[in-house]
Amino acid sequence: MTEENKRTEETKTIDTVYVTFKAMSAKKKCMTAFSDCDILVEEDPSEADKKFFEEWLDMEEALPPGGMQWLNIKYSWCNRLTRSIIIWILAWIIIIGGFLLMIYFKDINDAMVLEASLNVKCPSKLPSINRVYQDYELAPK
Repeated sequence: MTEENKRTEETKTIDTVYVTFKAMSAKKKCMTAFSDCDILVEEDPSEADKKFFEEWLDMEEALPPGGMQWLNIKYSWCNRLTRSIIIWILAWIIIIGGFLLMIYFKDINDAMVLEASLNVKCPSKLPSINRVYQDYELAPK
């Protein structure tokens, strides 16, 4: 950012930079060197040399290329947020609808039980064998 390329601090547009390394050891050294510089500068003033345009660098390990969904890269953050909200609303509607249907069918079941008079208590005294045989003989055949 110099006067030669007509770039100033106000016109910078780059927020993220991806750096690749030939070896994992180089990546680990870089991550170690730049991690927690803003905290370490209180103990060691030489850490202040690691500022980049008066800002501390945030070092994070990037996702591997196989972990990214390249087909979805064309959708904006707002689009993904809207889709997520719609999906959560539909999920809650399905859950609440399931509970309401359970209550509705429980009421129908209770009404059918009352209609069928299944709550009649059985006699405590068992009928005699002769009485059961007489009922059997009187039944239409």
